[in-house]
Amino acid sequence: MPNASQLFSKLAELLVGEGHSNQLGKVSERYTKLFTEMEKISLGQIVSAVPLDVKTIESAETILQKIFGRPIRLKNDVNPSILGGVIIKIIGGSMIDMSLKKTLVELKRSLASIPV
Repeated sequence: MPNASQLFSKLAELLVGEGHSNQLGKVSERYTKLFTEMEKISLGQIVSAVPLDVKTIESAETILQKIFGRPIRLKNDVNPSILGGVIIKIIGGSMIDMSLKKTLVELKRSLASIPV
C-alpha cells in the first residue's frame, strides 16, 4: 500500500494533469490538517528576525513537545521588526514571545516608571 506522501503526489499529478492546478493550495491545506489531526500533531510558527536553520527549528520542536506533551511542527517566518530572539505561536492559542523587541518595550516601560 502506498504511503500518504505517495498518495498526495499522485493526487497532485492528477490535479495538474486535469488542469486543476489552481486547487493544489486548498488540497494541500486540507491534507495537512487531516494528517496533523490524525497524528495528533500541533502546528505552529516560529518567528525570527533572520531565517533559522533546520537544526534550530528541530531543537525548538523537541523542547515544545516536552512542554505540551505532543509533537509540534513549526514553520519559520521571518520578521526583521522583532530585532532578535523568537516568537513561537502554536495553533490553538499558545504564544511564547522571547523577542528582543518585547524585551526592549518592557525595559522602556520599567525605566519610565522609575521616578527621577
